[in-house]
Amino acid sequence: LPGHRILRTVGHQAPVQSLRALADGRIVVRTGGGEAFVWGVEGDRPDFRVDLGGPARLGRSMAAFEGQLVVCLENGPLTVFDLGDGRRVRTFRTHPGVAICVEISSDGTGLATGGSDRNLRVWDAVSGECTQTLKGHEAFVSSVAWHPDGSRVVTASADGTARLWNLEEGRCTQVFTGHNGPVRGLSLDSDGRFVATAGQDGLVGLWDLESGENLRFLRGHRGSVVSVAVVGTAVVAGGEDGTVRLWGLGEGESRSVIRLANPSLDFAVTRDESMLVAAFGSEVSYVPLRHAVGVQLPLVLAESAASGELSGRERQFQSHLDEARKLIASEAMEEAVD
Repeated sequence: LPGHRILRTVGHQAPVQSLRALADGRIVVRTGGGEAFVWGVEGDRPDFRVDLGGPARLGRSMAAFEGQLVVCLENGPLTVFDLGDGRRVRTFRTHPGVAICVEISSDGTGLATGGSDRNLRVWDAVSGECTQTLKGHEAFVSSVAWHPDGSRVVTASADGTARLWNLEEGRCTQVFTGHNGPVRGLSLDSDGRFVATAGQDGLVGLWDLESGENLRFLRGHRGSVVSVAVVGTAVVAGGEDGTVRLWGLGEGESRSVIRLANPSLDFAVTRDESMLVAAFGSEVSYVPLRHAVGVQLPLVLAESAASGELSGRERQFQSHLDEARKLIASEAMEEAVD
């Protein structure tokens, strides 16, 4: 759509499956070829390549903290790589079943993983031992996120729910239901008050974390939503329809639509929230984000994106505009002005 300036696009030999933004501005790109590439802020070549030693699942199957990358390998254990030179640092105990998603706590001491065994597992990042196994989901766990307080974790699952877990109590304290199909991704806001969910049903759910109340479903995607993030006052989601969409966090108004050349496989937002890095096919594009987060989408663009998103006021305005066009066509200019 007009108004979205792509600053940079980098290509790879294999389809991109996962992205991670690092604190220093670099981006880690994992491809289906069993490799990860670390891209600097500038340049048309990656800083270096990491040989992962095998494939990983599509989605949030890697996490980064203070110069290290943790990857869920499909046919092996959780593996840690050095982001300075790409060497393999260590491996954890083998994850039961297949590890699908991983996230590191904000202090770097804990890992949370989910996998085909349908369980949330918490690991000690120093010893590599699994310290907790929490059960409740009825299908594989697709995404995990730590609460800012470090004592809670939120999970998404193919069973159509998201769950809030209290690690100190060792139990699930909230179940978020409402999606008609698997939940493929999730994100918390910076204060940990809201959770956003990406549904295979094409909806983005927004929930109050403490009460479990569904605040609203954000609509517009015409196909599965694969990734979601809460960025400042906006909710950003990427879908298989080849779009990345932004809504207001408060009222759910449509703010922006970014159209990609292929289905959105994953995206990442830089730590300063100024740049959206979107993966589609074997390419990754960098799009400035600040202007899109705080500005409501103009009426014409909103309608072209998804007519169902228009508010009553906008629909009324559109009706008046259509009537004026008819009057202009019939050369009744005075009535059109009125």
